[in-house]
Amino acid sequence: MEQELDILIEDYLDGRMDGPARQRFERRMETDPNIREKVYSATRSLEMIQEALGWATPGEEFDSKVTSRIQEITSAGLDPIKPNSERALTQDDPEARLLGDPAADQEKRRLLWIALATSVLFIGAICVLVYFVTHGK
Repeated sequence: MEQELDILIEDYLDGRMDGPARQRFERRMETDPNIREKVYSATRSLEMIQEALGWATPGEEFDSKVTSRIQEITSAGLDPIKPNSERALTQDDPEARLLGDPAADQEKRRLLWIALATSVLFIGAICVLVYFVTHGK
C-alpha cells in the first residue's frame, strides 16, 4: 500500500496523471493529512534537488569551451602511447614518482618477508604431517 501511494505521489508531481485521476488524488489529499504531508515532503525534496542542479549546471559557453579544448589537445601533435614493452618509465613521466617511492619499496620488502615466512611455515607443517603419517603416531 505504501509503495502504491509513493507511485501515485510521483505520478502526481511529475504530471503523469490524467484529469479525473488527478482530481481524485487531490480530493484524497485534501482529506488525508498523511498524504498531504508526503506530497509536501516530496515537493520540497524536488525543489531542493532542482535548486542544487541549477547551481551545478554549467553556463552556456561550457560546450564551446570543452569542444575547443578537446580540439586544441588533439591537434597538438601528441605522441600516441606505446605499449609497455616498447616504452620504459622515465623520470619525466607523470608516474615517475613510482620509480623511487621509498614507501612502496618498504611495502614490497615487507610483503616479500611475509611470503617467505609463510612458505617456511607451510613447508614445516607439511613435514610434520608427513612424519606423523609415516610413523603412525
